[in-house]
Amino acid sequence: MKQNIIRIVTILFLSISSQLMLAQADGEALEIGTYRKLHSEVLNKDRLLLVQLPDDYESTDKEYPVIIKLFGTHPEYFAHINSTLDMLSSRGLIPPAIFIGVDQHGHGEVIPPMVPSTQYPHEGDKFLRFVKNELIPFIDENYRTNKFRILMGSFDCGLFGLYSLVNEPELFNVYLINSPDRYGGSSQFLENIEGVIDSLDLINRFLNISYGAFEPEAIRQSTQKLIEYFEQKTPKGLLFSTNYLENPDHDGLTPYIYCKGSMLNIFHGYTCPAEIAAKGLDSLESYYNRYSEKLGYQIEIPVRTLDHSGNSLLGAGRLDEAEEVFKKMIQEYPNSIEGYFRMADLTRFLERDKESAAYYQKCLDFNPNIDIARIRKKQVEDLINR
Repeated sequence: MKQNIIRIVTILFLSISSQLMLAQADGEALEIGTYRKLHSEVLNKDRLLLVQLPDDYESTDKEYPVIIKLFGTHPEYFAHINSTLDMLSSRGLIPPAIFIGVDQHGHGEVIPPMVPSTQYPHEGDKFLRFVKNELIPFIDENYRTNKFRILMGSFDCGLFGLYSLVNEPELFNVYLINSPDRYGGSSQFLENIEGVIDSLDLINRFLNISYGAFEPEAIRQSTQKLIEYFEQKTPKGLLFSTNYLENPDHDGLTPYIYCKGSMLNIFHGYTCPAEIAAKGLDSLESYYNRYSEKLGYQIEIPVRTLDHSGNSLLGAGRLDEAEEVFKKMIQEYPNSIEGYFRMADLTRFLERDKESAAYYQKCLDFNPNIDIARIRKKQVEDLINR
């Protein structure tokens, strides 16, 4: 019996392959992002947005977090960060999210007013009004959001993120800031927030600051000054973390690499520890309820975590509990093929042939080119018709 169970676990692991992906047509284009145009009364100009929705957005009624990347409509920037987010999400390391790049018209547009004089105007206060009164309402009205928002900003946009945290802390739950001080504004910024930030409600607010080893000395020093302040005087409720990138420079890979590290920092714990997953569905639900309290919104158990939990239970011979987990996969992710395939193989092993045939057919409804599902469906149908 145990050898048979181990065998079916192996089959289940090996079955997740390219065959389980939805079939793509020959010549079908791979598209990344959709352009949207938003007219701003505050800025008195149109604003270009680039929007990428989660893979299952159109097939579900779920609500999603929103990641807003300032200076984010450049195709190179958008594609790189989008691919990073997609990779992390598909591996079950972060939750799926709506990713939106926001165009930027000139350097001065996001520079906060407290920054020392530069060659650019300081219009960060106006841009913050645009974000609060126009951008966020537009996103919430046009997309299914759960109001959990992440702001990503590099360089000038990074300092704007800190300005937003202090002046409108309710707008975003997470601030991912990269090399935020190019014009020496950190000292003035810290003077302005002294005695102010401690009075803010920053419960369930996250701040991550990152920078690279080979950036200009002035940027490294000013960023280190900001980091030292938040490490020594972390405001009540704020969860603060940093990423120091050993190799990237200011004009190189820093804006790209910080995305991965920062997101993993913020969503540390999204992947449930294996020993908890192996205990079954009740332990999983308890774990993610606690994790949801930390983030401030309800997190669904990731499909990969359910998959690993079910397979662990199979390996331990706890078949009823494994079935409970696989059914949870289907309930929470009805448009994902994995749960149906798990149940097809499990009911086949348990000689519940009619159920197994129905589950294999469901897999074929998703993708008629899954040979292994067609073959096994035929096998159980032959058993039924004996």
